[in-house]
Amino acid sequence: MNELILLVSHRPSFSLEIASLLQDSSSAWNLRVASESAALFSLVRKAQPKVVLISHELPDFSRDELIEQILRLSPATRILILAPDANLVDIRSAIKKGVAGYLLRAEAQTDLVLAVSQLINGHFYASRSILLMIFSDYHASLVETGLSAHIPLSPRERQVLQCIAEGCGRKAIALQLNIGVRSVETYRRRLTAKTGCKTTSEFRQYAQQEGYAANVQFALLGGRHGQPATTRSSSAPGEYST
Repeated sequence: MNELILLVSHRPSFSLEIASLLQDSSSAWNLRVASESAALFSLVRKAQPKVVLISHELPDFSRDELIEQILRLSPATRILILAPDANLVDIRSAIKKGVAGYLLRAEAQTDLVLAVSQLINGHFYASRSILLMIFSDYHASLVETGLSAHIPLSPRERQVLQCIAEGCGRKAIALQLNIGVRSVETYRRRLTAKTGCKTTSEFRQYAQQEGYAANVQFALLGGRHGQPATTRSSSAPGEYST
């Protein structure tokens, strides 16, 4: 059975790109394109499409208005947003409106077929970058309300977190842990993904709240020459601050 997939876009070149991606998949999907609101709502009402891909707003309807109208006409339709960028406000709004999937247009090449398949099968879908934003935002809200759950960190992540919380800069952390500066930056990105923290003060607050900073003068296992780490950095103050 061919599943009807409806694309909302007024840009022919983008519509052709999406059509090519879906046709290259092994699934038998029937793609239709709507570039005007009247044709869109008429097709939604009559055909009850399985999935609607909203890529661009139409001249007379905003994205949120399109979502509301589509779900009013066809409550069982699953909506997938193809966004131009990762905007947290837009992501929150779309989720609240009832969309079932969200990914960036730049990720369509790798994620679109999987996303549509997931929605057709009744699941939800968000690309990795969108999931990371949602997770970080959710965790930040928990931290603000004092309800954050303890997120397991690897031993090295704990060491880097403790160094950051003490105000050490990238070069100082690399020296203390006997790792490269790029490795420090990688661990910092992982910590941001897990904790939602971005600035030194946020990392310090998180470390204290989660018990990682109970002993500020910590000894680094496997540090340089097996000596306890110093906790003062010669780098410029605020190196990690934003």
